[in-house]
Amino acid sequence: GQPPLDRLVIAYEPAAAAHGGDGALYLRLRAKSGARG
Repeated sequence: GQPPLDRLVIAYEPAAAAHGGDGALYLRLRAKSGARG
């Protein structure tokens, strides 16, 4: 089994038409522990 994605996804919103259009999403993901940024 794979871990649930709800632990990784912080937010989502519909993507622009140029980035996939209807049904495509932008996902904001949680940073990996210890990641620098």
